Amino acid sequence: MSPTYTVAGAAGNSWRKHGAGGIAGSTTSFDIAPPRRMMPHNGGTSDGRGAEERVLNRNSILAPAVAVGGVIMVCVGTAIAAYRRQHGDGAVHIVSVSDVGMVVVWCGVAAVATGVLVALTIALLGRPADSAAVIRRGLVVVAAWMAVVASGAGAITYMAVAGTTIGDHGNVGAGSSSGAARGAVGPIVLRGTIAGNGAPVSGSPVGARVIRNGLVASCQWTIPNASVGEYEITVLSDADARGCGAAGAEIVLYTTVNGQFVYSHERAPWPSTSDATFNATFSTSDAQGAGPIITELAGEVANRDGSPVARGTVVEVRAGDTVCAVASVGARQGETGYNLDVAGPQVPGCAEGAALTFRIGGQAAAETAVNDLGHGEQYHKLDLRVR
Repeated sequence: MSPTYTVAGAAGNSWRKHGAGGIAGSTTSFDIAPPRRMMPHNGGTSDGRGAEERVLNRNSILAPAVAVGGVIMVCVGTAIAAYRRQHGDGAVHIVSVSDVGMVVVWCGVAAVATGVLVALTIALLGRPADSAAVIRRGLVVVAAWMAVVASGAGAITYMAVAGTTIGDHGNVGAGSSSGAARGAVGPIVLRGTIAGNGAPVSGSPVGARVIRNGLVASCQWTIPNASVGEYEITVLSDADARGCGAAGAEIVLYTTVNGQFVYSHERAPWPSTSDATFNATFSTSDAQGAGPIITELAGEVANRDGSPVARGTVVEVRAGDTVCAVASVGARQGETGYNLDVAGPQVPGCAEGAALTFRIGGQAAAETAVNDLGHGEQYHKLDLRVR
């Protein structure tokens, strides 16, 4: 006969087992804890496990969404910041295939860096926890994101202050660049022979202007003198002084005879290396040579309170909405102010007689000028001040 079990007492805390023989009074008692109350499972709404599942389901969607949003923001923000150029309007200039390629590279760097944050975000927020743990994990995630963003911002700020360029940038204006090769970034040394009216030049100063997309800039670090028909000059790049050399630009040499500019008959393409040879010839009967038609402006630059602006501050001159020249303050040896070569009719909108306005580090200047293309004076002295 199989044993049977009965519940003794209303409390139900003692079980009596009737042995196989069914002898009355022969019982074995087992004290057990009351069984846990079980509730029907209806999608996790009635027990702790259901609540955990809801948190897990919610976070499994929220965490990746936040992470993907972060990737997009960091990627786009880094690319734009890396290419933000101080043209006064703070415009973003992406004008060549190399620029697009660099944007892709920067996006890749940003995405890889952010990938670590994505993993951290999902790992910490993608599993259930009590309120205190969620706050702790959230603080860790926020701190990690802020650290990466701060590092990126610091790197970009350093590049901006140091004058580092990323990619090749064009200026507003007419003309086009060949883009056949990436130009040297940093100063270049140009050397070669120099002849005037068929004879070797000696003792005369030699300067260099860079022409890029119609815009012109004086880009020599110093103005050396030619010696027995030879010269050597250091020419700045756009990384050293805004508006100077970059891929697609051309260099024209000049000297002065009786206070008049005399330009070389030839132009040299901006080289892909830091050292290049360029043989130049001049003629007083053709003083314009291959040189540009410009209005030269120079002077000191001050903040609104009269204090000097920082070295490297970008000064820009416009005719209406057209940029006619751009330069950096104190870019050349011994220079504390600015020197602008305002383009002429080679840039539509920068015609002779056009009214000129200035921007200093993106802020309007109080002074104005007229684009007279140098008539009457070799250059105009004009000090600028933030309005």
